[in-house]
Amino acid sequence: LQEWDHIAVVLGVTSKLKTWKEWKNFFITSVIVSTIVNFIGLFEWLTKDGDRILSTIGNSLFLSSYVLVQFFIALIAKTKEKNATFKNLFLLTALLNAIIVLLAGSRSTLLALIPTALIAIIFINTKSRNWFTKIYTEKKAVLVLLIITGLVVIIGTVGLLNTKSGKAWRIQHLPISIQH
Repeated sequence: LQEWDHIAVVLGVTSKLKTWKEWKNFFITSVIVSTIVNFIGLFEWLTKDGDRILSTIGNSLFLSSYVLVQFFIALIAKTKEKNATFKNLFLLTALLNAIIVLLAGSRSTLLALIPTALIAIIFINTKSRNWFTKIYTEKKAVLVLLIITGLVVIIGTVGLLNTKSGKAWRIQHLPISIQH
């Protein structure tokens, strides 16, 4: 039933918000709430004895997933906004959200952040309807995406090998000189 609630909210919001002014108010409210959640999490993380940020959500995976969505909302709002002050505030909020994703310690959300952020940045920077064709024809962009994808795979593999089941596999299958 929860999934249907989320779909109903998305459909309701997208059907009611028609102009940029309405969307801007929604984005500002969303960014303010995520900033409050982030600062509460940072305060708890700095004052309590824990290695992950939990904030008001109570679970680092849920927090990092929420903040990941807020990261993209702040980026979208930054690209659409014309006022320089709001542009900078949206950018700062996006950076704070990225930092919270890192501090929350969720590898899955971090691995989702890296490629989607790169794709979003490329999509935002092309600003044309044929953005895929433009990216595909530029050899540099394709090369950069391949390198970044390779790095994400390597980082994910290293992260996997540091989990409990990954360590067991590493001990059984990798040569002794690579283990430590």
